[in-house]
Amino acid sequence: MKPRPEQLSTINGLWGAVAAELLHRLGIRHVVLSPGSRSAPLAYAFSVHSGLRVTPVLDERSAGFFALGLAQRTGGVVALLCTSGTAAANYLPAVIEASESGWPLLVLTADRPPELRHCRAGQTIDQLKLFGGYTAFHAEAPVPENERGVLLAWRRLLAQAAGAAREASRPVHINCPFREPLAPTDGGALTAAVPFAELVRVTPPPAFTIRPAELPVLRGRGLIVAGPDQPADPVVYRAAVSTLAAKTGAPVFADVLSPMRHGDCGEPVARVAHYDTILRRRSVVSNHLPEWVVVLGELPTSKILRSWLAGLDIPRYVVCPRGGFRDATQGRALHLRADLPGMVDAWPTEPASAEHAAFWRNLENTAADHLMEGIAGAAPAFEGCVHALAAEALPGDVDLVFASSLAVRDAEWFWPASPVRRRVFFNRGANGIDGTVSTAMGVAAESGRVCLFCGDLAALHDAPGWLNAGSVRGTLVAVVINNGGGGIFEHLPVAAWEPPFEKAFATPQDADFEAMAKAFGVGYRLALDAGQLMEMLSCFPARGVHLFEIRTDRKASAKERRAILEAAADAVANGCG
Repeated sequence: MKPRPEQLSTINGLWGAVAAELLHRLGIRHVVLSPGSRSAPLAYAFSVHSGLRVTPVLDERSAGFFALGLAQRTGGVVALLCTSGTAAANYLPAVIEASESGWPLLVLTADRPPELRHCRAGQTIDQLKLFGGYTAFHAEAPVPENERGVLLAWRRLLAQAAGAAREASRPVHINCPFREPLAPTDGGALTAAVPFAELVRVTPPPAFTIRPAELPVLRGRGLIVAGPDQPADPVVYRAAVSTLAAKTGAPVFADVLSPMRHGDCGEPVARVAHYDTILRRRSVVSNHLPEWVVVLGELPTSKILRSWLAGLDIPRYVVCPRGGFRDATQGRALHLRADLPGMVDAWPTEPASAEHAAFWRNLENTAADHLMEGIAGAAPAFEGCVHALAAEALPGDVDLVFASSLAVRDAEWFWPASPVRRRVFFNRGANGIDGTVSTAMGVAAESGRVCLFCGDLAALHDAPGWLNAGSVRGTLVAVVINNGGGGIFEHLPVAAWEPPFEKAFATPQDADFEAMAKAFGVGYRLALDAGQLMEMLSCFPARGVHLFEIRTDRKASAKERRAILEAAADAVANGCG
């Protein structure tokens, strides 16, 4: 795309035009920006480029998580742009989450030129290496000049940063100083030292290959742990894991944040969703311990599973395309940096007997039956009912977003394995609740139907995120489980100490979600119990952003949750003993 005439009136305009066109040619399609003056050369260029979708988000912290949601939905690099000063600092929580969970963001922070730093110039802070070690690449761009070497350095820097973000699947940061004038002028056209066509020319990145000779032989009784993962193609991923399970005869422990819990895995595969319940009574599996474990992505949330794995002195193979040490159990782990679909056929195996998979399938069926019995007898507003029943109530084309803290744990405990194909999105890199609403908005921004499950504190912590409702082209329903505080803390030892438990840990908030929804132009409905909420979810809205609130008793739900999980564990032990 040729730049508009006014973009060629200044070096800053050319600088911005090169960035917009080059990033587009490098495959970037989304830019999330927050208003500001110093970022005008880039903001103007991005906004007038027909190939870039620009989403303005007022609050930079919210903008960062909105971009993170877009990256999760699209799988591509998303650009972030802000002005100078503390605006850039507000990106830090989202940059940390993107770094820890492995999502590519190209962070562009505008800045004053060097002569205006360290002299109390307005809106100026030290932005160099602002995000510390949480970026895969960091650089400061040169101040724009109409000089061949400087222009080519700008082209190289953009291509290098975008490539690093894509290759490492992590955030990258370019600090961009600008001198005035920042906006286009009515002056004559600038004669560029390098033709525009040369400045936006790109070359394809090198391909990554896997060496099958390095793969270990999987023999004997095994276990595949499919932890939180967001592959580009969940269908291909699910087929690859199912193939590996069929080749080895290994059961698959399917985390609720893995594609393996949401879709058809084939008849031979022993899919285990309720491993947390089963492993509460370890003696049940003492005669069927695995001899090797393949861990896909991150380890599941379950502390019971992690503790059990830590006690197994067996080979552990951690498969992740992003690399890095990812074994929190500190076991004998061999890390394989690769995409699973590309290595399954080449992985040498010697399958175990069919009895191994059948044993785990029987445990799973028993646990699932008794958990559903517990749900059927639970209080109408028990928090676990929301996740146990939503899998069937939601239409098949609705994707999921789970907030951290109690929401994702209830989902792990109670959300059943299902043949319905759903994509699942989440921020579990740093496991914080910040940016939850903004991320869900980003996931739903382009299209599709999305359901967010979160607690009241997560919904309030990211209150500015509700401002993004107007940027959502798809449908987003936020199910806010309002239990009047931090329900996760009810399961910690500190809950026994009152005071100061309620004030310092549970931190209940007296917020009116109906009034908040109205203030942000968001649809609102109140469900009196889980059954009514399921009716609301089954009639999923056709468009827009909606907040469905269900009010629960935090302490009663904590007590009931423990009782149901323990009763199901006892039933599994008694039935298989």
